[in-house]
Amino acid sequence: MKRKWNSFPDLASGDDGELPGAEFEVFLNFGELDTCLGFTDCLYHAMDGAGVHVFRDEEGIQKGEEIGGELLHAIDNSKVYVTIFSRDYASSAECLRELAHIMKRYRGSSGKVILPIFYNVGAHDVELQTGVYDEALKEHEDRFGSDVVQRWKEALIEVARIEGWDLKDKGEGAVIKQIVDEVLTRLKKRQRNLPDHLIGIHDHFKDMTCLLQKGSPDVRFVVIHGMGGIGKTTLAEAVFNQISHQFCGHSFLSNVRESSQDDKIRELQWRLLSDILKFRPPRIYEANDGVNMLKKRFRHKKVLIVLDDIDNRNQLMTLAGKHDWFGPGSRIIITTRDIRSLSINKGRPRDSDCIQHGEFYTYEMKEMPLHHALQLFSEHAFRRATPPTDYANLATKIVKTTGGFPLALKVIGSSLCYKSEAVWEDTLEKLIKMPQREGTSNLNSQSRELQNLQERLVFKDRESLVEIDLSIANQEHLQCLEIRRRNRLGSLLEEASTEIGPCGVPQSLPDSMGNLRFLTTLKMVNLELFELPETIGKLKSLLQLELGGMMKISGLPHFIGDLKMLRKMVLYRAPIEKVPDSIGGLESLIELNLENTDIIELPTCIGN
Repeated sequence: MKRKWNSFPDLASGDDGELPGAEFEVFLNFGELDTCLGFTDCLYHAMDGAGVHVFRDEEGIQKGEEIGGELLHAIDNSKVYVTIFSRDYASSAECLRELAHIMKRYRGSSGKVILPIFYNVGAHDVELQTGVYDEALKEHEDRFGSDVVQRWKEALIEVARIEGWDLKDKGEGAVIKQIVDEVLTRLKKRQRNLPDHLIGIHDHFKDMTCLLQKGSPDVRFVVIHGMGGIGKTTLAEAVFNQISHQFCGHSFLSNVRESSQDDKIRELQWRLLSDILKFRPPRIYEANDGVNMLKKRFRHKKVLIVLDDIDNRNQLMTLAGKHDWFGPGSRIIITTRDIRSLSINKGRPRDSDCIQHGEFYTYEMKEMPLHHALQLFSEHAFRRATPPTDYANLATKIVKTTGGFPLALKVIGSSLCYKSEAVWEDTLEKLIKMPQREGTSNLNSQSRELQNLQERLVFKDRESLVEIDLSIANQEHLQCLEIRRRNRLGSLLEEASTEIGPCGVPQSLPDSMGNLRFLTTLKMVNLELFELPETIGKLKSLLQLELGGMMKISGLPHFIGDLKMLRKMVLYRAPIEKVPDSIGGLESLIELNLENTDIIELPTCIGN
């Protein structure tokens, strides 16, 4: 029996003994006679082109054959079922067998999703109200028995009552686009990567929901402001994940403050167009040209845009300047450390953290209350919601020194994980000795230093670093890691807070690097690495990868293709001879620099 896989070559290999079905995300259930070469084929390739792993059965099981093997595993392990009902659908016993098993899996798992499509039939036909399927079902009953067919009928009736798409009098292209968008949303492929434990975010989320006013036709700008590391980005990401499906297009631009230069602004403008219009826009040569393109393309679209970490008004004016750039119902969410940098007209304060300043609504993020702060600290220090009894007093004292500052809670909690009580007491003593400033808590006065520790680690010419320890996994919120010319690297959590001076050369990286799921920038220069760990493919938030002067590395791991968010890859002065075919999976890649490498040609899939 021949099967149809999508264009990801690793899925078809059985080297590890795992059935290919386990790799699929979407299972296509359809009647071959009247949809296979038309609508179904277009839908399949649209999902495949969007990076979705799709399974469809090209030839089908033989008459009388039971579901098993690859087909059974494909159904069992897919998250989304796309069922395409046509007039000849019920003529296929295979379709009905698949549907019955799909409905069984759907009923037994809360994580499964069914997306029914009615092609030249209506939901009432599939619900067996009209007799369209009666003749085919009668023939099946004669062949397979009434008990089997009754299960098929029940599956048809049940699936017909699930909301789906009716193609009657609708353009197939537009419907396919809607379906692909829904599949991507259900698979969370366009969602932001958030921590497992969103502690204390619920009240903030409710406030933001009120400010955003779902259903209101106005174009609304909402500014989340507060000190660095207070949780602004996390709140924006949580809101983005929850409401993005309500918009015709959406985009989340991270770390905008790092893009003040004209070329960086143009890159962000290009990305906005790409994310929301879902095609590759032309190159933008001037920021003013980008402004005109944004206004022209978005003025009739309901869009959701997040501009994360803005620090000057020019960034705002070149990316989301005015309300009339966007269609009715659009929402623009902005995060900033200093609201004064946006020059927002001040309005009359209300009795809330939510204030309207002219055309902008603002929301101030404040420190966490003690009970939430202790829980967040405990998750990082103990990997549990509350501290053990023998550490409860110490933990509470340390938490109080942070003043409910989330970044400090995460950094300090991670650094104390699995450490002795003596280390805890020494840490508490150091925290208490931190200078206080009027109107701020102990650690708030050190917010910039903590922000740098949490978000960016740069090691240059350091001698006493011995190896990159597995404890790097504790720094899961690290956003930038830069390593230049040293031997091996030791426990980052300890070395980050000590003075270290002149140099050696690192030779290996631990697999635990894959746990740095918030890492956006990875730069490694003049190191003696022989290879990169396969877990580099787990860095789902990585936007920029730079490898320079790596004279012993000859290639890149296949898993490099899993970096779906990667926008810039720089490989220079390295004896790399070729890049893996998986590079075609880098769907967000804008810049590829291969200066002074041994690469002669690129794989054809680079065009993807």
